[in-house]
Amino acid sequence: MDILLFPFSTPVKSEPAAVDKGIFWRIFRNDEIRKCSRSLGDHNNIHQMQHPVVSGFQIALELQKQWKAETFRIRFHYPVYGEEAVYIREKGNTLYGTTQFLCFEAVRQ
Repeated sequence: MDILLFPFSTPVKSEPAAVDKGIFWRIFRNDEIRKCSRSLGDHNNIHQMQHPVVSGFQIALELQKQWKAETFRIRFHYPVYGEEAVYIREKGNTLYGTTQFLCFEAVRQ
């Protein structure tokens, strides 16, 4: 599985009237994020604080469970925070993950 990390640019806001957010996918709970991060050996403080950021690896693992592709190429645009609803929109081989912003694009290979 490939994970591409790019510096954050100006967030692309998902306006409900302008962009189809897709279907509700899931909410990553704060305790779940902290536990997964520790189990992966990722002790970065952003995954351990009161309002944690979901690890890219955790997102990749969850995508893999549902969309059993051999390889995903993921590009992150904006962080997914704990307790936020994440929506998935599928277009061809690409999955778009959004909260109020476009957070990631995952291309199935």
